[in-house]
Amino acid sequence: MSRNYTGSRLKANSCHGVERMKVKSKLLLLAALMVLGGGLLTSLAWAVGEEQPRYGGTFIMALCMDPTTMTPNLSTGWVPQQCGWPVYSSLINLDVNFQPHPNLAERWEISDDKRVYTFYLRRDVKWHDGVPFTADDVVFTFNEVVLKYTPFGMVQYKKWGMNVTALDKYTVQFRFEKPFPSFMLFLDLPYYGGAILPKHLWEGTDIRENPHNFKPIGTGPFIFKEYVKGSHIVYERNPNYFKPGLPYLDKVILKIIPDAEGRVLALEKGEVDAIIGVDLPLKDFDRIRENPNLDLVFGYDRAIGGIRHVAFNLREGRITANHKVRQAITMAVNKTLIHQLVAMGEGQVIHGPVSPDVPFYNPNIPPVPYDPEKAEALLDEAGYSRGPDGTRFELEFICAPFPPEGKKVGELMKEMLAEVGIKLKITFLEIAAWRVKRDAGDWDMCMFLAMTGPDPSITLTEQLSCAAVRPVGYNIANYCNPVVEELFVKAQTEPNETKRIELIYQLQEVIASDMPFLWLYSTPQPNAVSKEFKGFNNGPWGHQNLEGVWWVKGELPTPTPTPTPGLAIEGWMIATIAIVAIVIVGAAVAYAVRKRKPPS
Repeated sequence: MSRNYTGSRLKANSCHGVERMKVKSKLLLLAALMVLGGGLLTSLAWAVGEEQPRYGGTFIMALCMDPTTMTPNLSTGWVPQQCGWPVYSSLINLDVNFQPHPNLAERWEISDDKRVYTFYLRRDVKWHDGVPFTADDVVFTFNEVVLKYTPFGMVQYKKWGMNVTALDKYTVQFRFEKPFPSFMLFLDLPYYGGAILPKHLWEGTDIRENPHNFKPIGTGPFIFKEYVKGSHIVYERNPNYFKPGLPYLDKVILKIIPDAEGRVLALEKGEVDAIIGVDLPLKDFDRIRENPNLDLVFGYDRAIGGIRHVAFNLREGRITANHKVRQAITMAVNKTLIHQLVAMGEGQVIHGPVSPDVPFYNPNIPPVPYDPEKAEALLDEAGYSRGPDGTRFELEFICAPFPPEGKKVGELMKEMLAEVGIKLKITFLEIAAWRVKRDAGDWDMCMFLAMTGPDPSITLTEQLSCAAVRPVGYNIANYCNPVVEELFVKAQTEPNETKRIELIYQLQEVIASDMPFLWLYSTPQPNAVSKEFKGFNNGPWGHQNLEGVWWVKGELPTPTPTPTPGLAIEGWMIATIAIVAIVIVGAAVAYAVRKRKPPS
């Protein structure tokens, strides 16, 4: 079996009865007039309160760096996601409550055992070069790109035995060897296969070297026009977008501003209109809140479940491979102070691998206390006594401009760890150099940020499963625990929601006990947006396809003629009619009361 988602009569037999019927008739008339007046007042409230989207304008969004690719399927980084998302489309869209809505797929069916997902595609979609979109594009994207080139596809989808086939020109079926209850939660994110690519432009090419990695052609609301490295990326409105009336904007520009302070200044000066939450330093939240021309909007990053943590290098021979050393470092670091000074109190201090914002968060993980004395004792037990100068050993902490608070975290930890005899060397590198050193494993501690939602049993595998050790996945710590591997599989495939939650809770407890990371705090990622634009926040992933964004100074749409012409009523006309209705109702009430008075 599969489920398809898409009054009493009045009797007047006497003079008294007739009189009573007349009174009730008047009352019914009075009620009808009151309903009429109330309806008109409701229309007035709608006319005054509702803002109608307008057309035109250019929307400029800050971007923290040049993209490594504009094909979002090929990168976990948010920059490739945002660069590709205005151009590409996914099968479905998720709302902020994780409910799926039609996009390239107009409807779908899911088998009861969560092994078979069938999608029925729209028939009116064309690629930006005019070629029709079909099921073959979906099959190609997953079988030839996602399964072969994305860490998630190579690790997760293959593990589930995913098989994608076209049942006909506009029907696609995904079959899994094991239940995959969370599949729909990930179909809206390009990195998980959400960005459907055109088969006719990619088939038979070197996927990573295809020129369309930097000149994307999709089915989305905007058409790629220009990329000037180090400066900007330009998109223009797709006049043939498959959603009638969308998009509203004429043009979108992504302006590359590597410096965090520079991005905020550009927003304040009106040089850009938005900064995505992941690019907005926590220290600037209040600065945005206090600006009367800007909005700081929370709640559109729930699927991300972002956290800030420091990865320990668990490779053989590293000091941080010793569990007692990791425990001691965790006890020597005052997380509460770091949270206050770096995160400005935003988010929460965390003691495990999942953000409290994620529905599967386990609140019962015991916190590791700030206890420098116990940290000293653990270091002694581990065999690292203080030397003549009071130093036990030296560790290297690497960080980069992204996340922007990495260097500040390092400076605070340096002071804290010095108190227990650990010398911390801070190495600040540009992004490219940081990636090389990170992937080479030439470090002891590394500032990192991570996504932990919407289903931690899925997202944590990219950071902590044995199969995801770099360069395949993003397990930079080199962590590998067979117990965790078994829990990953059980939690990911358990169709019973209650049992699945229990397994995900257990998973978090084991990982927290192993301490592959020094967890610091959760990171809310509100978007900062100019009040001149509406409709910017449209999903739980933080990325934006911008189809619903509109400029308050744009032009109202031209009224579309209908087969039954009606009078176009402006707001002032509705107000006038409502006032007249109120007068009529008042007169009717007075008349009814007067008629019912006994003669004097």
